[in-house]
Amino acid sequence: MIEGKLYDLAMACWDLEESNYDIEWNHRELLDFSFEDQDLEAKIDAVTAKCREIKANDKPPNLPKVANIFRNETAPVPNNSVISVLARAIMAGGRGFAGKVDGWQVHAGGLAYEAAFQNAGTITVTIADCLDQEAFIEGLNLLTLDVLMAIAGHLCVACQQTPTDNPLQTKATLTAKQIACYKGFKSYGKDRWAFLERINREVLNLGKFQINVRDANIRDGSKSYESSFAFIKPHRRDFNRFTKQYFPTSWRIKPGSWAVYNMSRAHDNFIGKLHQAIIAFDHRGQRGAEAYAKKLMYSLFVIPGGTHYLNFGAKKSLRDYLALIGELYVNEDPGRNTLHRSLKRLGSAIDFLVDREMISTSIQGSVHEYIKSRLRPWETRRLLDQVVEIKIVSPDETCVT
Repeated sequence: MIEGKLYDLAMACWDLEESNYDIEWNHRELLDFSFEDQDLEAKIDAVTAKCREIKANDKPPNLPKVANIFRNETAPVPNNSVISVLARAIMAGGRGFAGKVDGWQVHAGGLAYEAAFQNAGTITVTIADCLDQEAFIEGLNLLTLDVLMAIAGHLCVACQQTPTDNPLQTKATLTAKQIACYKGFKSYGKDRWAFLERINREVLNLGKFQINVRDANIRDGSKSYESSFAFIKPHRRDFNRFTKQYFPTSWRIKPGSWAVYNMSRAHDNFIGKLHQAIIAFDHRGQRGAEAYAKKLMYSLFVIPGGTHYLNFGAKKSLRDYLALIGELYVNEDPGRNTLHRSLKRLGSAIDFLVDREMISTSIQGSVHEYIKSRLRPWETRRLLDQVVEIKIVSPDETCVT
């Protein structure tokens, strides 16, 4: 008798679960009984009836409506040294991160990424609540960077809508579906659910970044502080019918204390503009040209941490461009990341952006062909030292302050 009742209860609960009602989060009272209850059969009947009543009369919770932050294909993002260094730390991660020039280093018993500036001080990025920091950093990728841009953009919009001297009270809501929309992700079914789960992992990973700022010059004088990148709290889950598991698909996000000095009315508040095409560029590493192009645009013209490149363009050696986007290695990798391949991908990325009328360069014709024609062993060092000027074609559409 009780076996039949337990079967009915299990089926009623599973019917709710696979219909996206999420009993554990939204109907916790259904789980509030013990098999040691004196009147167990009556309790099982009551819970089974309640499950069927919910299915008949209630709808699953709706996904929160999140406004698209892009207007005329551009969105505001905070353009300050903190976000710029965090982005560079992400680009310095990935496969072979330990061998990258100016990359992650051993620091206070863990790993850290550090950059020093004349006015912005010394900014150090570390990782909290992580048992295997090496695996964490090796897992950083361009999707991590795109999700960072989405979170920063939504926080920026929230601050603009309600200007405040205390941006720590700023709250933003973001969904995996909205990020997938920004990325222009077109697949459905199993691939889409897998991508949404991956977005969730990137969001939660970004919440582990800690930022230490020392001796930054602000309006009130020199300042040092520690900050989380963001406080991220999942507040809705969805049922993946392919894995038969729930996972977070929506989060409420608040900025860390870095926002006090970079996003409040009392301090300088530099805003960059992100073109949607950049976040939609392919984030997969095997798509070398688009991946490098994404890194170049983020580093130079979206969140460079200032306005110099926007106003005057960038004038760097090919070596410095590779180092800036985390693609220069201390010793040449005998595997995929060879120096020759990195240089050719950099050239292809610049051509890719020139063809889309996003940038112009001081080299006439194809930069890829220019590099390829000079990739001889005895000329590699000279080629790395070759200075190339890159200017944004339309700064008003890509990054403003």
